[in-house]
Amino acid sequence: TALETGPKSHSSYQVVLESSVEKDGTTTLTKDQQAQVDEEEDQLIVRLHLVERVRWCEMIKQFDGRTDNAIKNRFNSNLKKRLNEPQFVKLLSEQP
Repeated sequence: TALETGPKSHSSYQVVLESSVEKDGTTTLTKDQQAQVDEEEDQLIVRLHLVERVRWCEMIKQFDGRTDNAIKNRFNSNLKKRLNEPQFVKLLSEQP
């Protein structure tokens, strides 16, 4: 599937999150939902950093509640090792 950003992706996240909000206001996602969110975030981090060359401090606008250091740590500790996986190879081959 194509990586979505903007209002459309925001509304799809909102639907998933609203359906999982407990009465006390906490959010619980199923493992499948969390895996999907993680994978979409990973693709977004790779696209922003390697394809669009967005600075870490600018990326925080795309990730609520994350610091630039947390995003950079995610990339350096996990994603850099996974760049040969098919979803990232395809994403990187779409460079302008």
